[in-house]
Amino acid sequence: MFFQIIKPFIIASIFLISGCYPSIHGKVVDSITGDPIEGAVVLVEWTRTYGLGLTYTKSYEVFEELTNNDGIINIPTVFNPLVNPPDVTIYRKGYV
Repeated sequence: MFFQIIKPFIIASIFLISGCYPSIHGKVVDSITGDPIEGAVVLVEWTRTYGLGLTYTKSYEVFEELTNNDGIINIPTVFNPLVNPPDVTIYRKGYV
């Protein structure tokens, strides 16, 4: 009897935890020299899909951060099981 009561809560917990994306930690480096790139703009956007059949997406959360002296970025976690995987864009003048 107890398992029948707790089973929906276990399933809901697994669903909620599995949809949360971990924080993004990374280092932006030059592909040729391997040196860290300071001041690169890192843009991370999570979107959410709406509709059935004909779907559309809306921006859910956007983070923008500059890399530090060592080329490192830290983007916080997004806790929502309904968002799509993040799109990451990195830009620095002089790099393609």
